[in-house]
Amino acid sequence: MISRIKHFLNENGVDYVSYYHNPIYNPQELSLFLGAPLKNIVKSMVICADDEYVMIVYPGCCEVNIDRIAKILSKENLYFPTESKLEHLFPDCETGATPPFGNLYGIQVYTESGLNDIDEIIFNGGTFRDTVKIRFDDYKNMVNPRIIGFCVYN
Repeated sequence: MISRIKHFLNENGVDYVSYYHNPIYNPQELSLFLGAPLKNIVKSMVICADDEYVMIVYPGCCEVNIDRIAKILSKENLYFPTESKLEHLFPDCETGATPPFGNLYGIQVYTESGLNDIDEIIFNGGTFRDTVKIRFDDYKNMVNPRIIGFCVYN
């Protein structure tokens, strides 16, 4: 787990479990590896909305409805940043393994409302080898995300 995340969790007195493992690149594989429900595995995605970066955090068991996000954010132009831009925004993370703490990088976080129905979330700790599990209530208290409904559940 990258030191920025570890420090943030410790600074906030949050109980967490961290796992170190061979690289895992998708929520389904992580769910199988940990024996955890797919709804508890969260993904983080950065979107550029009219030249403002936002992070969306959602369970691995759903699909993002980008049109719904555009409508909720009242933004017309949504696009995904380039890999080099992500490397610049999250210099201490592996590209694609960004943890759901956009607030640590000056980015507003939007969390899927369906996560309110679960107790714990599991996410990348900044690399594909590091995974962290914390209570969702602790996450909300640390991040203060805007909670909105933007997913379609499978």
